[in-house]
Amino acid sequence: MIRPDQCDGIDEAAVREDLYDFVQVPQGAAEDLRALLGIPAAVRPRLAFLAGPGDAAGSFKHWTRREADPRTPVMAYSTMFYCLVARLNAEALVVLA
Repeated sequence: MIRPDQCDGIDEAAVREDLYDFVQVPQGAAEDLRALLGIPAAVRPRLAFLAGPGDAAGSFKHWTRREADPRTPVMAYSTMFYCLVARLNAEALVVLA
C-alpha cells in the first residue's frame, strides 16, 4: 500500500516517463489472481472501481496519454487503478458518482 508520505519528493518527470512504474505488482500476480478466482488463463479478470469525489474520467484521459493528472497533488486513486488493470491484463468497470 502506498501512503501519501511516500509520495513526497517523487520526480514528476520520472512519473510521466513511465506512469505504470508507479504501481508495483508482484511477478505472477495476474496468474495468482486468476487461480484464486478460478478464472481460466484465456479469460481476462474483471475489476470494478467505485469512484468517489474527483474526476476519474478526466484522470483516465491523462492516463491514456501516460501522464499523471496534473490537477491532483498526488497520484489519483483512479490512476493507480488504471495502472493496476493494465498490469494485470484485466478489464475494468469504473462507476462514477
